[in-house]
Amino acid sequence: MSKIIIACDSGKNLMKAIGKDIETGDVKRISFPSKIAVTNDESEEYEGNSHMISIGEQNYILGEAGSNYDFDTSKTKDLHKLSIYTCICKLLKPGTKDNKVNIVLACPLDFMGNKDLKNEYKNFIWNEGKEINCKVDGEDYSFVIEDITIKQEGSGVIYNSIDIFNGKSVAVIDLGGQNFSFCIYNNCVPDKSTRFSRDFGGNYLINECVNKLRVYTKGKAISTELALKSLKEDVLTLANAKDSKSIDEIQNIKKDYLYKIIDEIKKAGQNVDVVEPYFCGGTKIVRASCRERVS
Repeated sequence: MSKIIIACDSGKNLMKAIGKDIETGDVKRISFPSKIAVTNDESEEYEGNSHMISIGEQNYILGEAGSNYDFDTSKTKDLHKLSIYTCICKLLKPGTKDNKVNIVLACPLDFMGNKDLKNEYKNFIWNEGKEINCKVDGEDYSFVIEDITIKQEGSGVIYNSIDIFNGKSVAVIDLGGQNFSFCIYNNCVPDKSTRFSRDFGGNYLINECVNKLRVYTKGKAISTELALKSLKEDVLTLANAKDSKSIDEIQNIKKDYLYKIIDEIKKAGQNVDVVEPYFCGGTKIVRASCRERVS
């Protein structure tokens, strides 16, 4: 028997979780791409940062070996529930019973002001407090979700650094896959009247990069993977050769993305010129670029 607490952020691009065994104090981080595939073969091979979870008669492959992302704005999808259950199992010992789980669940800002949507998401994961039995990566697991606490996406950076943000007013800009969210925190307390989200997350940036690099290369086939690599490395690599002339193009793509975010913030009646902005989510490279240009 184990008792664990786990914080989960089931994003459109990446599943992220950090959990702790209350008795042993062991802490573990888990993350994998938010991709899913259904399979009838429990012995099917899967590689890379991937997992197989079986519930009832159905088998699912999650992670790099999955076939599809799900960019629907709804959180009540099997992909999210199964990803959270998989992370929970990775904190438990296989074959054990009476495991108790408490979850802190990141919730989209659009849901935070709607009690029905929050409860729908919570109950979808909770399973009415009944025992959940599943098999993950060939091992049997059993657990009961005792409680779920809902927190708005992006708030983790505040609660993780209260000493830094205490007594300050900061605008937290969370760069997600599908969207970005904005909320002002005064003395670590969110101002509900300021929070909003818009559909201009990392996927928008990557698509812009694909289109603009196609123009830059005069029609070469630029994949989303190559665009992401270019954004991370600040240079376009073709046939294993880095194109130094593309550096300015990549920087301009990032700059235009930042201006788009700032423009959307201003349209919502907010302004990063009067409150300290703090970027989270996204890639480290994009966050750093945003901080440099805002400052």
